[in-house]
Amino acid sequence: MDKAILLLLLMANLINSANLVAKEVRENEIQTNSYMENPDFNYSVKQKIVNLKGDYSFLNNNSQYVVSNAIASVKDKDSSTFITSLEAKYSKNLNVIDFLNSVSLKTNKNTNTFLINSEFLQYNLSDSTLYTNQKVKTIFNEVLLESDGLKLITDSRGINAVFDKGIVQISNLQSLDKGYADKIILSSDDNILILDGKASFNQEGMIIKSDLIHYDYLEKKIIKSINSQIQNQI
Repeated sequence: MDKAILLLLLMANLINSANLVAKEVRENEIQTNSYMENPDFNYSVKQKIVNLKGDYSFLNNNSQYVVSNAIASVKDKDSSTFITSLEAKYSKNLNVIDFLNSVSLKTNKNTNTFLINSEFLQYNLSDSTLYTNQKVKTIFNEVLLESDGLKLITDSRGINAVFDKGIVQISNLQSLDKGYADKIILSSDDNILILDGKASFNQEGMIIKSDLIHYDYLEKKIIKSINSQIQNQI
């Protein structure tokens, strides 16, 4: 074989080997810089103290810290939130944490308690907003809600939540009040549930179908309805 050809082949092998070594070094550097066992993130956002732990974490291509078996806590002067999930993605620049798979949340504010279970939940730390577009089960004091989505905001007045296509159940002495609506709005400030859009509510066998129903979940009674039809359950 011609010496010039042999020389070219040798140079090509050397270049490929150098590229392979450089690639391995870069990958090792990335893993060394981003992979962590037992990560423990602590930071503050708008007077909230945030802690995020897990079994391990790494930095993905979207500059998110991906945390396995995540445990998070968010505390301020009058509320506390605890969240667990199989995975969490933390975007530091956006102050957003996405919780994925077997998500469980508990929020305490004043005398109110929220329990939430879903497969996805996004927490925006900047404006204290919780959001999901997946099926979610929520327990608020004695109110049980199942819905196709949720947006929940915690502020100085209390907890406000909007549920998409929700089903609600409220314990009422020896009976169980049940309702449905395209949208259910809950406000802990005025103790009101608003069932908006194709609303239906069954209270002790009396069924009300209406465009809009206002229900006081402490007094356990309907206080307002619009364009209503009433029928007794047989």
